[in-house]
Amino acid sequence: MLRSKDGVEISDRRVMLVHMYPKCFVASEAVKWIQNNLSFTKEQAIFFCQLLTTREFIHHCQNRSLKFADNAEFWRFQYHEEGALNWKHVWVWDIESPPCKIVERLSENLLNLCKNAMEKDSKMDPKDDFTVITSPAQVFSSLVLTPEFENFEYSVAELQKVQLNGLDSKEKLAFWLNTYNLLSLHAIIVSLSRGENPYEGFISRKKYFSTQTYIVANMTFSLDDIEHGILRPRNNYFGEGDERAQFKIDGPDARIFSVLSCYNKSSPKTLIIKSENVDRFVDYACRRHFTSVKFQDYTMFIPKICDWYSSDYGTRDDLIKFVQSYLRHDQSMMLNTSFKTGKFSLKYLDFDWEIAFDLKDYNLDLRDPLLKNF
Repeated sequence: MLRSKDGVEISDRRVMLVHMYPKCFVASEAVKWIQNNLSFTKEQAIFFCQLLTTREFIHHCQNRSLKFADNAEFWRFQYHEEGALNWKHVWVWDIESPPCKIVERLSENLLNLCKNAMEKDSKMDPKDDFTVITSPAQVFSSLVLTPEFENFEYSVAELQKVQLNGLDSKEKLAFWLNTYNLLSLHAIIVSLSRGENPYEGFISRKKYFSTQTYIVANMTFSLDDIEHGILRPRNNYFGEGDERAQFKIDGPDARIFSVLSCYNKSSPKTLIIKSENVDRFVDYACRRHFTSVKFQDYTMFIPKICDWYSSDYGTRDDLIKFVQSYLRHDQSMMLNTSFKTGKFSLKYLDFDWEIAFDLKDYNLDLRDPLLKNF
């Protein structure tokens, strides 16, 4: 009915040459299609559409609560509804898993799908440990049409109904870090499948981070909302009375910038933060992020993101101490040597917005050797 090439006719329709209703169908045409293709009686076809309405697979274009009837009214599949990326389906089931486990499962699912899709059409960048897709539009336009991706888009609707009030401070941090990275990857996949590069220019980037959204706990959050409103609680990002402010993490934590991934060459590599031991995973992400630190003479070059969000790290000395706490032993010794000379200087690495993926080691177990020192 929805997927078939010969399915019910979906088109943009007008009422009185004034109101435009995109991607909708006529109720009576749907009834006839079901009768002809599913061998239902007219009464059975109407009842079937009413059942689809109760499950929120379809709804009236003007009134979502309207009961389906065999007439000339316009209806729409929820799948065609524009808005949040997890709004193609409405979650009507009970939530049985803890919020952190839900987003961990969704993250693992999408990362696995992405990794498998890229294996046939990708190459390693010789300068960096990243995978660059040679034909991103082709890879992801194919991925979004697979049954596996369709199943993911159904499953991710579960975030609409999660209950977050019972999370402790560490669980809250893990949930929002993983939700940001999940939305970020989902948005990149959808953008690339349309042949769009959201990082091409400042204006495109600004629009992208403010318009790519998920519905979480019945509220809408963009990438900007999660990063600046939830994960950076010192600022007053959310206005007075905004219910989303209740989900802010309990205190500033500059480690978040080593976890949030935007899937470009200068972003931190992806890591699913497990709720069982949040600090251990976040500290590992920081250590991994700062392997990019370089030294030249007595100058230390650190990620550009430390410059953009310098106020979150504190003073310049606070920033240096923070970075040093996550450096390898040899890097830390080089920093100490630079300090002793009195010639130390701090500079920032250029930020490379080229879309790239590092999907190795994104799903570590606490027993993994990579985590043994954390």
